[in-house]
Amino acid sequence: MKDIKSRFATLDNDSWRLEDGHQFFVTGGNASIMVCGRIIADSCSGCPRRLVLRNRGIEDHKDESTLELFEKGYEFEREFAQRLVAKGTIHIPDYKRKVDLGMNTVMTLSTDFYLPDDKAIVETKCCTNKSRIKDTFMHGHYKVQNVIQVLNYMTAMPEVEKAFLVYGAGIDYNYKWKDVRKEFKKGDIYTFIIERISGGGFTITDTQTKVKTVLSFRESHIHKYLEYMLWVFNESIADTLRPTAHGEFADPCKYCSFNTVCDDESNAEDLETFLTACKKKLEADALARIAGEAEVANPNELDDVPL
Repeated sequence: MKDIKSRFATLDNDSWRLEDGHQFFVTGGNASIMVCGRIIADSCSGCPRRLVLRNRGIEDHKDESTLELFEKGYEFEREFAQRLVAKGTIHIPDYKRKVDLGMNTVMTLSTDFYLPDDKAIVETKCCTNKSRIKDTFMHGHYKVQNVIQVLNYMTAMPEVEKAFLVYGAGIDYNYKWKDVRKEFKKGDIYTFIIERISGGGFTITDTQTKVKTVLSFRESHIHKYLEYMLWVFNESIADTLRPTAHGEFADPCKYCSFNTVCDDESNAEDLETFLTACKKKLEADALARIAGEAEVANPNELDDVPL
């Protein structure tokens, strides 16, 4: 197999769909990182098993609240595009890149904005609740999965020297605690700058505090993850790693619809067993959701209850 690193080069940007005989794909948003034999993540989006399911067209239900969060993210992305236009910054929105990884697998990505003159990319994220705004805007915390996503983009785009990870407040928020008063308005931004350093490393700079930190993640960790996914796709899902939490409070599997399936490791003895178990879980969830909607639409009448 050709070395993964050598495959990251400028390729056809006209399409990111599977073609030319490709059977599997890894998306930038679902890509992860592998450090010392562990998949590192703070959400289920970087889970190898979730990526296998997505390749098979198996995805969990997106309720209205989830779709609303997506729309808020798109809204902030559109607002940020207007800022770039106002500043006269040359940018390409929804910039696509495709990398042939070999073994019937392609890596596809679409970054929010590519700034060719600056050799940079921009990835926007919308903070849609008070706790997220507080964590980011007051404490300067970024989500590990967001950084991993950006690092995958930068690795697949060797011409990119830096990336802007831009968080936007999706709501107004007035914070009050004892003598502390903070006011945040919808549209406020908090930016981190990720830059390359020698040896395949990266730094991240908090633009508010001006503090620059060397990240523990490197390009080689991304290469290791992609090599691992090639093995998963082409060999076996048995004993596939689940993501490992990064951070004291992170639990990558907590909100995953398939966490109970994975808790029973017998479900991952082979691919078909795993796919069947996940399909059954989605069917059960759908029935429960329908029953819940019916109960809301037709609540029990108190007059019918004998006293």
